[in-house]
Amino acid sequence: MSGRPPIGTRYRITWIDGSRNGVTVVPTGKSVPVDEVNVMRDGDGSVITVSLHQLGTPEAVAIAVATLRTTAEWASNNDRDTMREVADQTERSWDDVSCPVCEEVDCDEGCPLKELRAAVARGELRRKP
Repeated sequence: MSGRPPIGTRYRITWIDGSRNGVTVVPTGKSVPVDEVNVMRDGDGSVITVSLHQLGTPEAVAIAVATLRTTAEWASNNDRDTMREVADQTERSWDDVSCPVCEEVDCDEGCPLKELRAAVARGELRRKP
């Protein structure tokens, strides 16, 4: 099984010059090394090959984590600390066996990570190798 993320998975990449932009995983031929993947850059549509390690966290995960961190700031002391911890756990272990938010294998109704984790279960999102 390939360690490449599924076609259509979106990432935000920071380039050597410090700029950041979105990319989408596109079909990658067998001539590309197994530790690399083809992506299409937002804006110009160019297709380039990048290292899997350059991809980082899928954009959907980054959005969920940013949302958790933002809502944490609306809470009081203990709740804010708990939400920050959940955001950190989500960033590190969003595809672990149990959810870092509701702590279930299959997320409870109302869990903010339910759809994200369902996408992982369906094979639509995969952590970098």
